[in-house]
Amino acid sequence: MTKQHAVVVLGSILVVASAGASSSSARLSSSSTNHKAVMPLFHHLAKVKMVNVPGGEFLMGHNPPTRDYGPIRRVYVDSFWISENDVTVAQFGDFCEATGFKFDWDGRKPAWGWEGKDDRPMVNVTYDEAREFCKWSGGDLPTEAQWEKAARGTDGRNYPWGNDWAPGRAWYKEGNEGVAEPSPVGAFPKGKSIYDVLDMSGNVAQWCKDWFGPVDVAEKENPTGPGFGTKRVVRGGAFVDKKNSLISWFRSSQEPDKNDVWIGFRVASRKP
Repeated sequence: MTKQHAVVVLGSILVVASAGASSSSARLSSSSTNHKAVMPLFHHLAKVKMVNVPGGEFLMGHNPPTRDYGPIRRVYVDSFWISENDVTVAQFGDFCEATGFKFDWDGRKPAWGWEGKDDRPMVNVTYDEAREFCKWSGGDLPTEAQWEKAARGTDGRNYPWGNDWAPGRAWYKEGNEGVAEPSPVGAFPKGKSIYDVLDMSGNVAQWCKDWFGPVDVAEKENPTGPGFGTKRVVRGGAFVDKKNSLISWFRSSQEPDKNDVWIGFRVASRKP
């Protein structure tokens, strides 16, 4: 039987472009005295497309367990929606333009720049900045459990596509030593998860909502992680990583007020 996955648009801002439709003409946002530079020139792209992850149990964690890696265990997560791709540069630009959000486009510009990179994942955003976008779109960052289920499915697989490593499914450093920037989002469709979520392995890692800390195995239903901490969870591996960081149970973290070229984000929501 051919599997089907529901796709919706989240909130009034999330509009999926029809196939073959031309991009809107480029526009320049109004400047602000609080900006260090005028927002770069973007083209409107397809907005954030959401896919459904059904509720139910899945296998989370890794054996053997350590302080940072909980054991493989059954965890229940309610049904939720998650963006098919990472939020792009153009989508974040749309958010800044629509809300007047102050973002230092010059100071945060990566080595590859912003111009002509509309379809690249947005990077150099802090945890709070990522959450501001998510809230504007009607959602939030995914919890770590939501992220891991969207990446691994229910059977505890090592990668979104299965248990074994396979080439041509992720953008990462090993074997591509010249890789210096992220690829366009969704450029590796063979690397999708069973829920059709793309780029959960490689390209850029992604902020999750939880504080980073030791795993509480007693949290078996909709876990949200520790109540406090100094770093937030980051998942997924990135273009700067070797493939051992792209395994779907691999955990990393970052201080929430820091921004990096290897960290982006995606949107999650309980409701479509």
